[in-house]
Amino acid sequence: MAAGTFDLLPMSIGDILDRTVRLYRRHFFHILGIVGLPYLLMIAGGAVGGMSAGAAAGRAQAIRTPAAALGMALLVLAGIWLSFISMGALTRSISERYLGRSPDIRAVYGPVLRRTFSLLWVYFLSFLVWGGVLLAGIAIPLAVSTLVVLWNPGAWGLGIYAGFALFVVAAAVTVTVVFFRLLLVTQVIVIENVRGRAALQRSWTLMRGNTWRSVLIFVFWVALTILMWVVLRVVVGFAAAALPPAIQVILVGLIGSVAQLLALPFVSVPFTLLYYDSRIRQEAFDLEVMAQNLGSAAAAGPAPAPAAPRGPPGAFKTCPACATQIPLARPACPQCGAAVPFRPR
Repeated sequence: MAAGTFDLLPMSIGDILDRTVRLYRRHFFHILGIVGLPYLLMIAGGAVGGMSAGAAAGRAQAIRTPAAALGMALLVLAGIWLSFISMGALTRSISERYLGRSPDIRAVYGPVLRRTFSLLWVYFLSFLVWGGVLLAGIAIPLAVSTLVVLWNPGAWGLGIYAGFALFVVAAAVTVTVVFFRLLLVTQVIVIENVRGRAALQRSWTLMRGNTWRSVLIFVFWVALTILMWVVLRVVVGFAAAALPPAIQVILVGLIGSVAQLLALPFVSVPFTLLYYDSRIRQEAFDLEVMAQNLGSAAAAGPAPAPAAPRGPPGAFKTCPACATQIPLARPACPQCGAAVPFRPR
């Protein structure tokens, strides 16, 4: 995408999905190279595991081998870690392209790898938050109400069970809202370098008013994943009909991984665009970018320019409370906590 192709203006859900498809089509191999790194490991591991299971007369027997079980566990953990890293790298790439730059794969993976532990820690905190709501709001009330009905199967027990059922429905809605309100933690860490609980709070703020749009993005991604899996399954099924059953089992596993690989950008890219759309709506991010451009133009004129802050030109702004130089992406000063709005100075 050339600079200036996408204006920094508020977007509807249709605009977000349209720009996602355009980015995916124009930079297909670049995007595929970013998200494909973890899947290369998982595809290779799945193929090896499938062949091992076939040779051992069943997957269950192969898993009982300590070495095989340890190898599969390490492969799963490595795949999860690499998936998180690839999502962060794709977020970084889309962010750079959205602002008119052209990053390469190495340039987007470097900053994300340096934030590995921050990403893992925030994902763990996110799991604790919505997992705790899930446990307290659904699992425990459901277990208690079931025990009440078993101990007292009469009308009184059924009434209590119905009351708990309404509570569980409300809790399920709460869990869904919490889950989607925390979905921008990757963008917050990778773009703003905000970490820990602050990243959760930042995502919660940016997702205000965006819950339904995030649900539609999620549904769009799931539908595309299923569609790609069905298409690949039909195509490969015809081609592999004459192959041995063991090879067909391996191919089915590979089809699932390839479908996820091709569809993953349709969840990472639109949520990155949603992140910028939220900042544009809530913080006038487009005004800051225009102010940065105006500042560069003024500096090139005949009038003497004021002393520039340390760092790359236009990459920093000054906190109005303590005069600390902070990156443009940060919404608040890390020293004093004062909000630094995105408006022309």
